[in-house]
Amino acid sequence: MVNIDRYQVRRELGKGGWGVVYLAEDPRLGREVAIKVIRTDELCGNPDAEDLSRRFDVEAKTAAKLHHPGIVAIYDLGVDQGRKFIVMEYVDGSTLRDLIAAAGLAPAGALGILDQVAVALDYAHGMDVVHRDVKPANIMIRKDGVAKVMDFGIAKINLGLATVTPPGAVLGTPPYMSFEHLAGYPAAPDFDRWSFAVTAYEALTGARPFIVDTVTGPEWRGPNGGRSISGNVEAVFARAFDKARDGRYGSCLEFTRALSAAHHTPPPPATEPLSVEALVKQAGQKHQERDHKAAFRLFWLAAEAGHEQAMYNLAVLFETGLGVAKDLSRAREWHVRAARGGIVESMNRLGLLLERGGDGLPPDFAEAIQWYRRASEAGSRSAAANLKRLKLN
Repeated sequence: MVNIDRYQVRRELGKGGWGVVYLAEDPRLGREVAIKVIRTDELCGNPDAEDLSRRFDVEAKTAAKLHHPGIVAIYDLGVDQGRKFIVMEYVDGSTLRDLIAAAGLAPAGALGILDQVAVALDYAHGMDVVHRDVKPANIMIRKDGVAKVMDFGIAKINLGLATVTPPGAVLGTPPYMSFEHLAGYPAAPDFDRWSFAVTAYEALTGARPFIVDTVTGPEWRGPNGGRSISGNVEAVFARAFDKARDGRYGSCLEFTRALSAAHHTPPPPATEPLSVEALVKQAGQKHQERDHKAAFRLFWLAAEAGHEQAMYNLAVLFETGLGVAKDLSRAREWHVRAARGGIVESMNRLGLLLERGGDGLPPDFAEAIQWYRRASEAGSRSAAANLKRLKLN
């Protein structure tokens, strides 16, 4: 246990990559505090020990200059038996990550939290500080509902403090990082805006919107396994995740205001033919332009609105892995919906998927034959040939 004379350490709260956080009491001021201490076992023999120690100082100095009710306050910085420590505000509550994992959040509650975080992040950006690791685990929610951003430990400050991050180094958590962040571009506020949008998506749906490869960048996966969101809200996220930096929202608060407005705006009727047909037409154009991620998002909206051809196209994207992570299970699901809507090609492709199996599911020849037969009866020569071949085998 850490022995810091002024503070009475009670217990360990948690460990990070290079720090341990303790709950303690400041007897002189009569308040509870959190103390982060560099883990000596991590630094022992570490060639980067000096760099880590300097980064620790930068964390304290960066966070200490931020005075905002939505940011965890820094009270003190010191050294105890060769170990550096930071004394900070103790937040009695849960992280946003824990709230999402426990039972999810109602949209109204999630939007209220996000609005608070947006104000805090925009304040930090106004002070020329970029967090660079915005994620649900770094957002604390007090028991009274107040949200606080914590851990500016890898923030970059642009007011004269020398960066301790080597040129080209990439710091952050990949599933929440933008293309530019992953590519090692200089830190900028839009790093945080992208990460904040990923955090918002997770808070509203319970699932992350991207599978991230540190080489190819974020790969859109859609609300896979998460709660669905309306087309209006989806459109807000589409702008927040625009490939072009200047196409995104200019601040975190602008994003959350748009998100709130979209959430409270009734979506257009799903049966309105012009709007759905326009989505399909635009999706087809994006597909021809090889912008498969944009095509996927548009086909998804049209498919959810009941457009059978969009269901087929969406199934093919899941089947081929264009614009979304390849997922044969989801491909079968959408082919079934399209086939039941009368799309003959989906009947045939569904037969092929069932015949081959995959994604942990064994082949189902009996059901494959049924779909081949239905497609054949609808005039598909390809399905007729597949039916004949399967029966002969």
